[in-house]
Amino acid sequence: MRLENTIFKQYQTDGQKLLKYGFGKQDSLYFYKKKFFNNFEAQITITPPNQVKGKVIDLDIEEEYMPIHSSQRGKFVDEVRSAYLALLKDIRQNCFNQVTIYPDGPQHYWLIPANPKYFDIMNAFNNVDNIIWKQSTKIKPNDIIFMYVGAPISAIIYQCQVLEVNLPYHEHNKYLKINHVMRIKKILSYPSDQYTFKKLANYNVKAIRGPRHVPDQLLKDLLKKRK
Repeated sequence: MRLENTIFKQYQTDGQKLLKYGFGKQDSLYFYKKKFFNNFEAQITITPPNQVKGKVIDLDIEEEYMPIHSSQRGKFVDEVRSAYLALLKDIRQNCFNQVTIYPDGPQHYWLIPANPKYFDIMNAFNNVDNIIWKQSTKIKPNDIIFMYVGAPISAIIYQCQVLEVNLPYHEHNKYLKINHVMRIKKILSYPSDQYTFKKLANYNVKAIRGPRHVPDQLLKDLLKKRK
């Protein structure tokens, strides 16, 4: 197992903390470079919630220094490895939050409403696989949300994974009051006639006015088939 996988297991990133630490950002990818231990450079990339990849470059020869990821031992390689681990742990301490990882999947599953009168959610994922969405305080990174699109669609259309939460965002009007948003990634879509509001009544879902947990049988059916 690579060092990054060991260090960041059971941790999830906080996007604002990464930026404060010095990470750059392009789309949903965070990146960071830092010289350490004489003439080595750590190159770290992070895809939320906790996919961390790292390279150590020997700047004297401009090649990746692979021994730190091997079982090779020795005074010099041990010193380089120790310095790199210290950097990774510092990033973890300042930019990540410890979470409980459930072996059978994400932390929670949510059913959330989307009003097509205010946002064209049906076309939001046409050219991108992730978008920002109004933040619910209880939703956390790695949670799965099922998006119910209101009238005239009136059906569950998307299954998405939460990548980041608590991203600052300001929009106040007569329809919406938003101070924070989350970033979500589309996993799959459902036919508009598969989980209609009328059919959801069979699962004892009679209203979807805000984020709510998914009934067990509905969740099993939603997870059965991926398109």
